[in-house]
Amino acid sequence: MVSTPSPVLQPMAGSNPAVEVFSEFPEEFHSGWNKLAGDSVFFNPVFLRCLEHMRDESFSVRYMVAHKSGNVMMIGVFHVTGFKAPDLETNVRGKSGFMRAMATSLVRKDALRKARILISGSAFATGEHGFRYAKELDASMAAACLNEAIRLIMLQESEANARISAVLIKDFFPESRRFAEILSGTGYTSFTVDHNMVMPVLPEWKTFEDYLASMNTKFRTKAKGVMKKSGNLRVTSATAKDILDNLPRMKLLFDEVVSNAAFSLGKMNLDILPEMKERLGAGFRCLFLYRDDTRVGFLTSLKCGPHMEAFVVGIDYSCNRELAVYNRMLLEYVKIAIEERCQTIFFSRTASEIKSTVGALPVEMICLIRHPSGMKNALLRVLFSYVKASSFEQRYPYLQATEERINRQMESFLQSFHKE
Repeated sequence: MVSTPSPVLQPMAGSNPAVEVFSEFPEEFHSGWNKLAGDSVFFNPVFLRCLEHMRDESFSVRYMVAHKSGNVMMIGVFHVTGFKAPDLETNVRGKSGFMRAMATSLVRKDALRKARILISGSAFATGEHGFRYAKELDASMAAACLNEAIRLIMLQESEANARISAVLIKDFFPESRRFAEILSGTGYTSFTVDHNMVMPVLPEWKTFEDYLASMNTKFRTKAKGVMKKSGNLRVTSATAKDILDNLPRMKLLFDEVVSNAAFSLGKMNLDILPEMKERLGAGFRCLFLYRDDTRVGFLTSLKCGPHMEAFVVGIDYSCNRELAVYNRMLLEYVKIAIEERCQTIFFSRTASEIKSTVGALPVEMICLIRHPSGMKNALLRVLFSYVKASSFEQRYPYLQATEERINRQMESFLQSFHKE
């Protein structure tokens, strides 16, 4: 049974936009949805229907629409998924015995590592993929609409005897800090997570060679060394049929990556990838990396307007060091972005130092978490105050003039996420 909710989950007043939630894409709001969704693939109904078809009992999609006087004012996407994370005791190691005891109590009694969690945003990508709202709606009202949707979804889950153990709202860029602060004042705990590694792509890079020429001698030599070391790899572009035919091997390679991850919000069922390629076409790219006739890696990417999102990957770690498989994959992402005239690559979290060697820059990401129980929510607030982004050595691969242009483009990109 869900504990009595705190004021953040109380119903909205009648004069505010009406908020509705759905378990399937709300076709009746299709036009208004698309106007707010813009060119983001994560709000694209085609992409979202693919996720609906994942047919995984541990994962489902929920939608929200806030509307008033016939106009769609806000849209939102939620994932309900299993949650698996390292023991929270590791986040308070070296703290008092009392703190360690609290972490142990929360993990054992609430089973957070295997809990069902409601996520505003994507369980499979890093970034602001949770909601969009019209300029007529200020941040405070948008936060109220978001909380109303969360209240309704949790009510539905409770009535179906499917308890939600925690609510996670992810991921805010620094320019959206004010929105995160508003939510923090309504019962959520704000915490920083590992940086999203973001790489601006300069418009003058017409070819991969142009990109290499913008690097300083040290890192240009490193990049060429990766290309030479991985020279025996054959890289091919995959069709929907290729993906379907090779799913068993892709799943094995994907499992290797997942097993090496310290943090996981559910696991994507790769069975939806052929449909994703079929329906998104050029907006979804998949490359296979072969050693002779054996696939030793694959990478996928999503076109998100002027940006590119590095998506699901798989690696055979037994030959990764020998053939520089992962490093080659990063350079293949750069090639795709240049070819498709993208402005930015989202490399997501993990392996931050390696990603910085190809030109990615760290962007702090803010998440918010809340437990339905007031007592356990207070415990979460204390514990997550000790959750910090991992440290790493940032590399700077560009010539000075190029680095200055990169920094200006990054600043302009981040400003686009500013929320009034």
